[in-house]
Amino acid sequence: GERASEEEMYKIGKRVGEILTKLHSKGIYYNDTILSDDMGRSHVIVPENTPAILFDYGVALNVNKHPDFSDEEVFDFARTIPGVNIFSGDSPNKEQIEMLVNDFRPKIKELTKEHILDRDFHFIHEGIWFARSRIGDSMAQPFLRGFNDGGGMRTTKVWREAKCEAALVQIRCFANSGKASKLSPSLSATVLQMI
Repeated sequence: GERASEEEMYKIGKRVGEILTKLHSKGIYYNDTILSDDMGRSHVIVPENTPAILFDYGVALNVNKHPDFSDEEVFDFARTIPGVNIFSGDSPNKEQIEMLVNDFRPKIKELTKEHILDRDFHFIHEGIWFARSRIGDSMAQPFLRGFNDGGGMRTTKVWREAKCEAALVQIRCFANSGKASKLSPSLSATVLQMI
């Protein structure tokens, strides 16, 4: 398709920031802010009449229920963290699901509602950073300016610290799944040292 202009990228970014801000004001954590994955899929649609639309709310969470999330909601929270699918696969078994739920339930309870909501903003920033190699800075920067102007500048230090802790939980799940033995010996040793 046609390459978007810088002005169009700004408008798309701003609309995505506004949508997330509005969802968050109602206590809805979108939980799946994929701008573009390795296959080119996205949860952002850009129709001609409006700047951008988010779709696929299948793993969205109502943070007003925090900290009393169901097992399914805890699993949805955990499985959208980048890298969890590497450790559990696209179709995790019951044991892997239970392990993720058991490992993440206490972590979610430690987070505030605001930290959970901030994940949406953080994932957009992280996603556009990765997409820069495909779309270039001339497209990424206007999107980020628009996104931040639309309300998307809320990533907190506390969330970054929580994300680091969550990464260690992912590594433990991976090591306990038996998949670590399929890694090279040096990588296996590194993963196991991090536990």
